[in-house]
Amino acid sequence: MPRQFVNPAPVLHDLLGIDPAFNGTLTFYEIGTTELKDTWSDHDMGTPNENPVPLDSAARTETQVWGDGEYTIVLRNEAGETVWTREWRPEQTAGLSIPTLAEGFLTNDGSNLLWGDPLIPLDPTGQSGRLLSTDGANFIWIPQPEPPEPPEPDWAETDTSLQVGDMLLQMGVITTSGAGGHRASGAISFPIPFTSTPRVFVQVASYSSTSGNATGTCSVTGQSTTGATVNYDVNIDDNNGAWNITTPPTVHWFAMGKKTT
Repeated sequence: MPRQFVNPAPVLHDLLGIDPAFNGTLTFYEIGTTELKDTWSDHDMGTPNENPVPLDSAARTETQVWGDGEYTIVLRNEAGETVWTREWRPEQTAGLSIPTLAEGFLTNDGSNLLWGDPLIPLDPTGQSGRLLSTDGANFIWIPQPEPPEPPEPDWAETDTSLQVGDMLLQMGVITTSGAGGHRASGAISFPIPFTSTPRVFVQVASYSSTSGNATGTCSVTGQSTTGATVNYDVNIDDNNGAWNITTPPTVHWFAMGKKTT
């Protein structure tokens, strides 16, 4: 697109910017080279200028200067000495203009902005509870699918057990036998059998003995997937077997182990 150099009648000055560069010249080149490049005296680029373009006695160009593209310009004085070298580049290209408002959406054809047809979905009348979908070529209404059934919980519980995944926890209370002696024992039977032998923990809750509730020792033996045996003995501390259990101990037990789901 043609554009005019500076203004129609610039006064060009020498290096000091004081005296006009009268009778000098402007030479126009392909930018960054010494190859001459044409300018024109009219906007329609019908009449080429001389190159160099001569300056008159007032240091103005003797013709209008219209250019096309990018230039390197050299100003020389009357003696042919270079005053300055400058680049002349086109101004930034203006953006595309939005066309007159119309129904639709703004799109383009690769070169121009234009209005496209409005996107109108299918008529929703009578389609309550259905979803808008596509068959790959057309929009269609489809039934809304039923929500999936929630997965079965990965845990189960009773008053005395809790199973989470393959880990089973069980608890209970037993009363041992053995009143009149210094030893008592009792059997634990797991309500839910384990897959492998669990760990068993016990705590004596209450009992009495001839020594006034002497402290004894407690052990667990015979562990299996279905149960275990609790043993309690108060014959300790060098008492020579003089202390006996008068009320069998009550034992709380807790078992933890694997159980196949």
